[in-house]
Amino acid sequence: MSQSLDDHPELIVVLGGGMQPDGTPAASTLARATAAGDLAREHPDAAIICSGSHGVGRRPKRSEAASMADVIVAAGVDRARIFLEDQSRDTIGNAVHVAERYLAAIAPRPIFVVTSPFHVDRSIETFALVLGPQWPIRGVASGP
Repeated sequence: MSQSLDDHPELIVVLGGGMQPDGTPAASTLARATAAGDLAREHPDAAIICSGSHGVGRRPKRSEAASMADVIVAAGVDRARIFLEDQSRDTIGNAVHVAERYLAAIAPRPIFVVTSPFHVDRSIETFALVLGPQWPIRGVASGP
């Protein structure tokens, strides 16, 4: 994993979309991770923050964040560009934990928030509320 977000002029934040009862990523989590991997290849200087523990139910052995990181690496993205936030369980938690853990200590820069199509507007609004207007936020919809 990378050590400093300061080295990256752009950030990609990919939000977890749930885990299956058997502990494997849900289809929406896989779709979001795939879209984040595609975006990361288009923006080779961007850091990727995989955000999510799990949604409802018991905590799985692996977090959404760790599972998404594996998908992104399998797509050819260097693991050194990836940061994990594995505490959040909902959209507001994604924004708050990413902000507290990673963004509070760096200057604002463009952020792409990758999530499911139905979730893009709410995610942009939530991240904008938590981060403030100085952070340019753009939503990116994953496949279905």
